[in-house]
Amino acid sequence: MTNKSIQNMVKTPPLKKKPAKKAESAWWNRITGAPFVYVLFFVFAFVIYGQVLGFYIGKFDEDLLISGNLSILKDFNNLKMAFTRDAFLSFLGVGFYRPLQTVTFMIDAHFFHERGSIFYLTNMLLHAATCSALFYLLALLGNSRKSSFVFTLLYLAAPLFVHAIAWAPSRGDLLIGLTGILSVAFFIKMVNSGQYRYGVYTLLAFLAAMFSKETALFIPLLITVWYFLGEKKKKLPIPGIILLIVGFLLIYAAYFFLRAQVVKIPSTAAEFGIGPFFHNIRTLPEYMAKFLIPLYLSPMADFTLTNTIMGLILFALFALLAFRYSRGVSKMEIFGITWFLVFAAPGVMYSHLLGSAAYDYLEHRAYLPMAGIVIFLIFLVNSLPEGKVQNRFLAAVLLVSLALGTYSFFYTGNYENPIVFYDYTIKSNPGSAMALSNRGLIRADFKDYQGAVADYDKAIAIKPDYSKAYVNKGISLAALHDEAGAIEQYDLAIRYEPRLFQAHFNKGNAESVLKRYAEALQEYDTAIQIMPGYVNTYTARASTYYNLSNFAAADRDFTTAIRLDPKNNMAFLNRGKVRYNVNDKAAACADWRIAAGLGSSEARDLLGNYCK
Repeated sequence: MTNKSIQNMVKTPPLKKKPAKKAESAWWNRITGAPFVYVLFFVFAFVIYGQVLGFYIGKFDEDLLISGNLSILKDFNNLKMAFTRDAFLSFLGVGFYRPLQTVTFMIDAHFFHERGSIFYLTNMLLHAATCSALFYLLALLGNSRKSSFVFTLLYLAAPLFVHAIAWAPSRGDLLIGLTGILSVAFFIKMVNSGQYRYGVYTLLAFLAAMFSKETALFIPLLITVWYFLGEKKKKLPIPGIILLIVGFLLIYAAYFFLRAQVVKIPSTAAEFGIGPFFHNIRTLPEYMAKFLIPLYLSPMADFTLTNTIMGLILFALFALLAFRYSRGVSKMEIFGITWFLVFAAPGVMYSHLLGSAAYDYLEHRAYLPMAGIVIFLIFLVNSLPEGKVQNRFLAAVLLVSLALGTYSFFYTGNYENPIVFYDYTIKSNPGSAMALSNRGLIRADFKDYQGAVADYDKAIAIKPDYSKAYVNKGISLAALHDEAGAIEQYDLAIRYEPRLFQAHFNKGNAESVLKRYAEALQEYDTAIQIMPGYVNTYTARASTYYNLSNFAAADRDFTTAIRLDPKNNMAFLNRGKVRYNVNDKAAACADWRIAAGLGSSEARDLLGNYCK
């Protein structure tokens, strides 16, 4: 036989296929299985953001929301205030009403130490929880656990969200991120399973979202969009539709009723509306650019031509890929784009009254909108040819996530403390007069009044009608014992903003130091007309009346201060002095006993000397 015939007679055993793909699939299944996958999200969040446990509170608006309200936040007896005051816990009733945010601040405040890093720890945990909810939603939408995991890591690692985690006032965005995603996920689960309990979960998540941030208004709209675009296993029965409609309406009614009792100063057309929307429309491509290519990040961001162009290019590129491989944009890609636009629009419609002299936009507002971009991207990748092409794209996304996470780790250091924060903010946005003025306030807190004045001067050079910068400069000059110079600054502030409370109040203080009591009383009177509920104005005016020996008027103002703040030991202390001067020793001693009980050491001394 020939060699050829022998080869034909002998059967070659078939080659066994290598089990690489099965092994890889099993590995991914272990990684992305519950609960391990959710633990991973918390671990990865800690690796990137664990450093916030050493950060200090006191940055932009953290003083107004948290550190300036610690006495209220630390007392759970004040829980009602979360629902009866604005987001700043003031009586003014400014346009933000976010009770759940305030409640979480109250919980954090009970663990407050010198740094205040507990607020950042909570933000980090909320971020990890939001990523877990996003993974759940992506898988629920029909994506593989592998691709859902990879794209959730992209969201978790994005440097664009550093501002949301390392800055405490972004709490509302983190809360609505978590509860908003859960609202949509529970609704989809309700439709596909037919179980009404998920409808109840949808309503509970929506309730939490509504009381976290105003953007939640659009959640019912978004789930309606999914209902008409998504692939449903079942149609929602009439009772389920009624349950949701009635629930949504009741939640809307409760929210707007409570909000109407609190918000007394609505936003002006210059702050919120169509005008600001068209001015800020560049925010949309800048979000897109910074999400994937983190250039020119800033805690108080300004528009940059580079980011705007990059964002537009990315939008165009993704649209091209969608039309190339999906033969048009798929329904779920439309859903993702709708999500992005619906939740981004309210933030784009808002402008600070200082305009670009404050910032053009804040990056934490991209937190919930960008979940829509993740939905769009995952379905875009799913539309690519299966096999190597998709796997290469997923590998690329995984590498990008690793790079972005590394960048986020180092970038987070810019939020370590207020001075580092403002130094970086001014470096990244030199045109922010507000950042300069705020850094001046921090320097003044550290008694660097000359440095503070220098910052205020720079802020005023950028925005000459910046009334609050003049007030802040005046306060620092007064601390340097230049009351005359301070009064000049207060007068400039009043010229640009005649009803600026801080200008009149502080001018009254300066006039009082110069013993020009008549002028001081005039300023205090104006300040009380502007803000009748501010306790310190009454105590300051009462002290001025006392210096003029007008004890009746002084007693009246101290009494008003006590009515507004029954725990104000200084008001009791000084009313006691007034009453002692009019020979009402019993009433004086009674006031001093209360003041001593509230912690006044001077009152205890007076009791020992005059009330034996």
